[in-house]
Amino acid sequence: GMPFPRAFLSAVSLGIAAFPEEFPLVFTLFLSLGAWRLSRHGVLIKRLTSVETLGSTTVICVDKTGTLTEGKFELDSHLPLFPGVSEEAVLEASVLACEISPADPMERALFVHALEHGTQAARVQNQWELFHDYDFDPAGKHMSHVWKKKDGGGWRIVAKGALEGILEHCAISPEARTLAEKENEKLASRGARVLAVAERNAGSFAGNREEDEKGLSLLGLLSFKDPIRPEVPHAVDLCQRAGIRIKIITGDHLLTAHAVADATGILHEPEGLINSRELDNLSPGDFAARVQKGSVFARVRPEQKHAIVEALKKAGEVVAMTGDGINDAPALKKADIGIAMGLKGTDVARASADMVLKDDSFTAIEKTVFEGRRIFVNIQRAFYFLLAFHVPIVGIALLCPLIGLPLLFMPVHLVWLELIVHPIAALVFEGEPAPPGMMEAPPRKPDAELLPKGPVWISIISGTLLTGVVLAFYVWRLPMGEVYARSAGMAALIMGSLLLVWAERAVDRPWWKMPFPATLRFWIVWLTVAMSLPAILEISWLAEIFQVGPILPRDWGYAGLSAVAAIGWRAFGIKIIEPRRHEGH
Repeated sequence: GMPFPRAFLSAVSLGIAAFPEEFPLVFTLFLSLGAWRLSRHGVLIKRLTSVETLGSTTVICVDKTGTLTEGKFELDSHLPLFPGVSEEAVLEASVLACEISPADPMERALFVHALEHGTQAARVQNQWELFHDYDFDPAGKHMSHVWKKKDGGGWRIVAKGALEGILEHCAISPEARTLAEKENEKLASRGARVLAVAERNAGSFAGNREEDEKGLSLLGLLSFKDPIRPEVPHAVDLCQRAGIRIKIITGDHLLTAHAVADATGILHEPEGLINSRELDNLSPGDFAARVQKGSVFARVRPEQKHAIVEALKKAGEVVAMTGDGINDAPALKKADIGIAMGLKGTDVARASADMVLKDDSFTAIEKTVFEGRRIFVNIQRAFYFLLAFHVPIVGIALLCPLIGLPLLFMPVHLVWLELIVHPIAALVFEGEPAPPGMMEAPPRKPDAELLPKGPVWISIISGTLLTGVVLAFYVWRLPMGEVYARSAGMAALIMGSLLLVWAERAVDRPWWKMPFPATLRFWIVWLTVAMSLPAILEISWLAEIFQVGPILPRDWGYAGLSAVAAIGWRAFGIKIIEPRRHEGH
C-alpha cells in the first residue's frame, strides 16, 4: 500500500541488505594475505585454497634429505670391504662413478674427501675418457659410467649406489655378501647415508646396460654424514602435538631413515618400519592397513609414493606430500597438498605442486600448518560477525515496511553500513592472533562444516536481539520525528556492531581474558567506525546527506544500554568456535 517511490526504495534497501557479497571477498582476502605472509617465511603458494587445506592436514609424508636434514653431505669414511682392495682403489672408482663436474652435493663431498686423502679427481679423470653413462636407476637406486682408457688400454665400468642394487650386479660369494650387508647396516644405523662402489675391467663396450653392469666386483662402502636441521625436532613436536602424523618416505636404507626418525622425534613403532620390498608383497587390503600403521618407508620407488598417498586418501586422511624429482610429480598431484622443494626440486616437481619451499626445510611446513589453522579460525570469526551483523540489517529493512513503520534504512544508510562492515570483517579479524592451544587440537575433519551450527545460532541470536532493541528504540523515539528516531536507531545499531567485534573476537573465553588487541589496524578500523557515528549525526552537511541529526545526550546513553542489552551477555564467554576433532587421532 505504499506509494511507488517509497516501495521502490524499500525494495532497493532490502536487496542491498540481503545480498551477502562480503563472504567470498573475505575468504579470498584472508587466503591471499596468508599466502603473502607465508612467502616471507620461504613458502610460495601456487593455489590459494591449499593454505587452508594444509591447516586441516592429518598426515605429512616427508622426504629425509634436505627437509629433515641439512642436505650438506660430508664423506666421513671410505671403507674397503675385502683384503687386497686399497683405500685408493675405492676412492678412484668412486671418483669415476661421479659426473666429471658434479652438481650433486654428495658427489661434491666425495671429490673433497678424495682430494684430502691424496686422490685428485682431475688426475684420475685425465687417464680415462667417459664413453657412456647409465642414468640413475630408481628401482636399483644406482648409476654407472663406462670409461675408455685414453692410451687404448681397455674399458672400465664403475657403479655406485644403494648396496642392495649394486649387489644385484656383482659376482660375489654368500659370505662376502653377508659381510657387506652387516657393514652397511652398521653404518646406516648411525644415520649415515651409505653408498656402495663396484667396478669391472672389460675388453669391450656392449652398449647394453644389463651386459655392461654384469659381473661387477664390490670394492667398498662410502659413509656420508648429513646433519639434522637443528630446528626440525621442535617443528616435528609441534605438528605431532597438533594431531598430525609424520611419515618418512625415502630412498635411503631403512636403518638410516630409522636413525633420522629417532633424531627428529618422529613417532614410530618397530612394526612401523617398512621396506619397499615388503610393500611389493602385500595384497591391496594389507597394503592399505600397513601404510596406515607405517611411519618410516625406505628404498621407496616413485610409483610406491603414489600408491602410499592414494591409500592414505582412501582412508580419509588429508595428505601433504613433499617431493623434488620428475618421478615425484604423480604423487605430488595425487596428494591433497603437493609440496615441492625449491632448492633441489626439478621444474616438473614445482609445476605439479601446490606450494614450493624456498629453503626445503620441514620447519616451513609447520609454519604453513599453523598459518592455515589460524586463517581458518579467523575466517570463522569474520563470518560469524558478518552473519550477526546482517541479521539486524536485513531484519529491519524487511520488518519496517511489513509492519507499516517509516523506513529506518535508506539506501545511503546501507551503503554506509557496508563501508563499515567490510573493513571490520576484512581487516580486524584477519590480523587476529591464533587462539591459545590451537596447535594442540586435532586436525579439523575434512567433511566438517565451515560454520558449525552451534556458533551459527549464537551469532543469529546476537543479531536477532540487536534487531529487537534497535527496532524498539526506533519505535520509542518515533513520536520525536522520523529523522530523530532514525538517528537514535542508527546509534544503537552501530554501538551494537562495535560490541559484536569484541564478542566474535573472543573464542571461548570472557572478553577480559582475551589478549588486548596489539595490531594497529584493529584500533584504526574500530575507532574509525566508532567516530563515524557522531560525525554523521553532528556534522550538518553529513547529517543532511544521511537524513539524520543530533540526538540528546540521554539518548546516547539509552543507545549504549540497548547495545549492551543485546550483545553484553556474550562477554561471559560463550563458545563460538567448536573444538576441532578428527576421528582416529
